[in-house]
Amino acid sequence: MTESASAAERSSLPSAIQSGSPVGFGFVIAVVGLVVVATAAAALGELTPTVLGVGAGGVVAATGVAASIAAVSDVRAAPRQREELREGIADVAERTARLEDGAYDVSFATDREDALGRLGGSLAGIRDQLTAGEQTDRSLDELESTVSAHAETTRAVAAGDLTRRFDQQGTHDAIDELASNSNAMLAEFEDTFGTLKSFSGEVVTYSRELKTSMETVQAEGERTSEALTEVVRDNREQNDQLRSVATEMESFSTTIEEIAATASEVADTADQTARAGQDGSSAASDAIEGMDVIDRESERTLEEIEALEAEAERIDELVDSISDIAEQTNMLALNANIEATRSDEGGGQGFGAVADEIQNLSEEVYDSVQAVEERLEGLKQRAMSAADEVRTSRDRITDSVADVEEAANALERIATLAERTNDGVQEISAATEEQASATEEVVVLVESAAETSDKTAETSARAARRASAQADALSHVARSATVLTEQASELNAQLERYVTESGYDLPEARTADDVDPEAVSTTDSVPETIGDGASGSR
Repeated sequence: MTESASAAERSSLPSAIQSGSPVGFGFVIAVVGLVVVATAAAALGELTPTVLGVGAGGVVAATGVAASIAAVSDVRAAPRQREELREGIADVAERTARLEDGAYDVSFATDREDALGRLGGSLAGIRDQLTAGEQTDRSLDELESTVSAHAETTRAVAAGDLTRRFDQQGTHDAIDELASNSNAMLAEFEDTFGTLKSFSGEVVTYSRELKTSMETVQAEGERTSEALTEVVRDNREQNDQLRSVATEMESFSTTIEEIAATASEVADTADQTARAGQDGSSAASDAIEGMDVIDRESERTLEEIEALEAEAERIDELVDSISDIAEQTNMLALNANIEATRSDEGGGQGFGAVADEIQNLSEEVYDSVQAVEERLEGLKQRAMSAADEVRTSRDRITDSVADVEEAANALERIATLAERTNDGVQEISAATEEQASATEEVVVLVESAAETSDKTAETSARAARRASAQADALSHVARSATVLTEQASELNAQLERYVTESGYDLPEARTADDVDPEAVSTTDSVPETIGDGASGSR
């Protein structure tokens, strides 16, 4: 039923009522019932059994009203009743028109108990149905809007935006509860995915660091293995050297003992030297005293020789006088011979003989004087030579005294130094004996060190083998870390499509240059006890 038709019906209704024709009025009432049914069906969107029932009741009521009016008309009812009936029908028609216009708050309450009252009740039922239908439509619209919003939120969440939440309209408790539970679930999802992203990012970062650290540790392990190999080689060389040192120390110990024995002999010799020096000093003192005596005796001898020289000079003078006398006597003898010759010529032979004897005697005296003079000259020469020798001896004695004094001083110094030397040699002897004892201990220690070096070499060899095995294990770990990094990166890439409010930033991965080789120490991985076959760490 269209809006123009309804308007036409509303305009024709009063004239039909006013015409007083029972048939026309009944028809109008039936049309009104059908209009109400059509209005209710249009409002509800479908022809429900309730609408049909109410409409049928309205039509029946309207038919009853029309029949009553016809009966009244037929019996020529009183005008007042007819007027009341018209007014009631007009009021119902007016209210029905308002209901048709959407005024669902119009009231059909009436005190009438006739068919018109029942018609009002039917129309009130239709009004209630229309009101319920409108509320249902609004509820359906709100539900559709809510479902559409929830669908859009669901699509956003499905696209990875975990920050979206379902709105709670407050119109449907069940839907609001579902939205609340869904929001709680999304919050859990967001927190879980945020944590998962954080964990994934940390796994990526730390797996990269692990890979870098493992590569560094692997390199350190390889260097450690090489170093241990060198240590093994060095230990073997050290062992050989220690063996050589032990042999040399044994020889040195023997030499020290010999030195100790020699030092003891030197100490005895030094002691004897000191005593000899003291004796020599005493002898030098005695020699100096003797030389002083000799010097004094030489001085007296020189004085005697000088006196002898003086006497020889006087004797020489006497010899000269005798020689002069002999010469004079000889001259006299010559003269006497001459006179004797002369006398012989005159017969004086006796005087000539005497002159000859005197001449012979003077010649003998002269010869004796010459011999004495020669001997005296030799004596003088020997005396002068003796004096010179005595003087030279005195000079030499003086020099010898100085030398002997220096020798005595030197002997005293020698004695002192010999005593000091003796003390030093005694200390050297004691120290040498201690050194010999210490050398024997050193030999024992060197032999023990050699044995320890053997054990160290064996331990280092085992450590080198284990370091090599550890390097292989670290290589495997590094490969596993690479696989873990790739898988974690793939997981992180998949998680990056989910948006959360965690604001998590991936930590910056360190490179090999950022890793401190000393911080990544392999000592924690070296077995604490290598020799017993048990590992101190894993």
